[in-house]
Amino acid sequence: MEKGKGTIDLRKAKGRETEASPASPPTPVLPESLEWTAFEHEQVDFGTSWYLVPGGIMAILFSLALWVQNYFFALFVLIAFATFMLFRNQPPKKISFSINHTGIRAGKTVYQTSRIKSFWIFDRTEHPELSLETAQTFSPYVRLPLGNTDQQRVREFLSTLLPE
Repeated sequence: MEKGKGTIDLRKAKGRETEASPASPPTPVLPESLEWTAFEHEQVDFGTSWYLVPGGIMAILFSLALWVQNYFFALFVLIAFATFMLFRNQPPKKISFSINHTGIRAGKTVYQTSRIKSFWIFDRTEHPELSLETAQTFSPYVRLPLGNTDQQRVREFLSTLLPE
């Protein structure tokens, strides 16, 4: 085969060295999947004074329900306040996350890459998050905590699958 004008032959012939080509930076080798664990939400302690506002609202609604003799609503207010207190005082659970070429798994929930429009990483120092824009109608944005995983590695992996 004849060398054309402006063509560089990169093959090495015996006893002949070719011109040195500029070294390209090595491309990072991405794994088949990324996995990490993180707490489902950050634990914030508001103190006991913070509970006075919901407790006051509950007391006012409960008193109003008794005054108008609506006992069903009074029972509902008590159950709602008890549920609020139970869920508020639970420590966050540790969830496992993974990303592969077919989707993103958060615990038992899987978000397929075909249903994800784009992603963004909020690189806060204390609590970095991965934000996904999905094709869902009612809750199109999903935020997943990144925990202690390498944000740059997650960005590189997802940029091969989705637009940022």
